[in-house]
Amino acid sequence: MPASANYPDFIIKNESLRLCDRSGNLGPLISNNVSNAHWSEDQSVFLVTKTDGSVLLIDKNGNTVRSIGSNSQFSYKVLEARFHQGTDIQLRLKNGENWIVDKYGNSRGKLG
Repeated sequence: MPASANYPDFIIKNESLRLCDRSGNLGPLISNNVSNAHWSEDQSVFLVTKTDGSVLLIDKNGNTVRSIGSNSQFSYKVLEARFHQGTDIQLRLKNGENWIVDKYGNSRGKLG
């Protein structure tokens, strides 16, 4: 899919989230210690899961917009965060549970 003005190309290399060009040449650093990242074109932010289990919304300039969740909020480490519906976020925990939270980190309930 070609990148538009609002959809940046990005890569996670050595646990660092970086912008890149279409050829894969590395650009500016967005965040360190990243295990997973997703881009929301609607909100123009990255949803970043850190290696310590914290979840952040970060803009494409690397500024933290909001902290969504941490290990203290849930009994197990967050393995992955994905956009669910609209601005809701699905968190997959190490124990296999899936939770839905809003963009502020407030729990909307457990899936399944």
